[in-house]
Amino acid sequence: MDLPDPEHVPRGDQPREPQHLADHGLLPARPGLRRLARRRGAARGRRTHPAAAEVQPHRGRLDLPRLLRPAARGGRTHPAVQGRDGARQDGHHRRQLGDRRHGEHRPAQPAGQLRDQPRGDRPRLRGRDGAGLPQRRDQLPRADLRRVAGARPQPEVHRELPRTTPPAAVSGRLSPLGAPAFRWFFIGQVVNRAGSSMAGVALAFAVLDIEDSASALGWVVAASSVPTVVFMLLGGAIADRMPRALVLRGCNLVQGVVQALTAALVISGHAEIWHLVVLQAVAGTVFAVSYPAFLGMVPILLPPEERKAAFLLIGQATSAVGILGPAISGVLVATAGPGAALAIDAATYLVAAGLLLLVRLPPGDRSQAKASVIGDFVAGWSYARQLGWVIPGASCALVFNALVSGGIYVLGPVIANDTIGSEGWGLAGSAQAVGVFVAAFFLAKAKLTRPMKAIMGAFVLWCLPMLVLGTHVNIWLLTASFVVAGAALSLLDLSWNMLVQEKVPEAMLSRIMAIDGFFSFVANPIGQVAVGPLAGAFGASRVLIGFFAIAVLVACFALTRRVLTDLTLTGAPPPELSG
Repeated sequence: MDLPDPEHVPRGDQPREPQHLADHGLLPARPGLRRLARRRGAARGRRTHPAAAEVQPHRGRLDLPRLLRPAARGGRTHPAVQGRDGARQDGHHRRQLGDRRHGEHRPAQPAGQLRDQPRGDRPRLRGRDGAGLPQRRDQLPRADLRRVAGARPQPEVHRELPRTTPPAAVSGRLSPLGAPAFRWFFIGQVVNRAGSSMAGVALAFAVLDIEDSASALGWVVAASSVPTVVFMLLGGAIADRMPRALVLRGCNLVQGVVQALTAALVISGHAEIWHLVVLQAVAGTVFAVSYPAFLGMVPILLPPEERKAAFLLIGQATSAVGILGPAISGVLVATAGPGAALAIDAATYLVAAGLLLLVRLPPGDRSQAKASVIGDFVAGWSYARQLGWVIPGASCALVFNALVSGGIYVLGPVIANDTIGSEGWGLAGSAQAVGVFVAAFFLAKAKLTRPMKAIMGAFVLWCLPMLVLGTHVNIWLLTASFVVAGAALSLLDLSWNMLVQEKVPEAMLSRIMAIDGFFSFVANPIGQVAVGPLAGAFGASRVLIGFFAIAVLVACFALTRRVLTDLTLTGAPPPELSG
């Protein structure tokens, strides 16, 4: 900036540039001393000329004549300008110190050497009023030698800024939703499950509207379940052979079209039983492919440390829609008819397929795929036998699923009808979904190390409602047993999924899951068919108690097998698939 002309500024107020003041001994030359002088001047309330302050603030206006004037008593010079030996300094020294009465200003010593000057000879420059001047040399403030000598330049340190979480990222149980691919996959599956939970009630009432016959309903249900069991193992091979996201998109599209045709036939009034049988057979076949593909998605979407939370999220969402879906479907069937609920189910399939378009995944390594789907199926079965624990674990699941499907879902309503009624049975059955949902919060903090031991214990707890139904039926006791059964289901699913994703290569995931699914699904009709004659021969209560005893014996036997109990979860990445 432009400084005012010194001709028009009073002599005592003439601004001087900082370097000019330093050259004439009025300000120290080193930056460290200038900062010290500015700080001390500001602490005593000194005022600086505005023109000079805009260039570089300094200690303010100086009144050297008064400072150098002999003291009133004894004619002594102020200690601030006495020599080292206490002698009075003459006029020559005063001119060297920069008296403004002289036109020539010369520094007392070369600039930058003030730190080498003895402490007693350093002039203490004060303001015009002279307030705060010390009376003895020992009252002089001692300068900081580090600041006077000039601190060594320190290297610039680049500190890492604290990490910030992206807006889309979350922590704890919801941390998997921070990954965009899993987020879209999860939303799509929730929408899909919501529609599927509505379809069961709607399809049953649609069949009964066409023909009020239990056998007709049985044919339609069997048309869906039988192809699922038959094609499950081949479906796993197809899901491992092709990109799983592509397989899921295609399956959702086909199932959406099938349900849309079913809804159109029901709403128009042209539906017949054989129409529904054919369409449900197609839907069951497609489900045999989509089920193992779905179970193999989480390990390729998330790193190992996020998968546990992902499995728990999926379980909670499934249990939530399992409670709300049938209730909403019942309302729709009662108000708008079963066709409306089926149409909503069809729309959910199409929405899920659209959301899966947002899941971007690199193609997996399929260099070891066989020439045909049958060859891939054979390779998957051979690998399961090589592992040693897949087929024994799936065989235990077959026994437990047969016991539960026959004991709880066939004999349970029969006993409840004579004791707590249909309302009590509906309340107790919905508590299982509550148990699944609540248990996820506790399992998120639990550490699983022996998955097969946890699975066998969960199987026994899953059968606990059979013991209550066979001994003393009380609505609150039965409800509590279903809550425990739901928590056991959550532990069971989590343990099995964590075990498979750690011990099985990615290229084999769907085939191993298909083997487990085959044993589980084939057990349902076995238990449902066998329980009727057994109950007629021994009584429903005795059959239920016997089923619970069988569950305990099977679990105890499985815990004696080292191939199952020695399995541990270490958090290591899955093994590579060798030739």
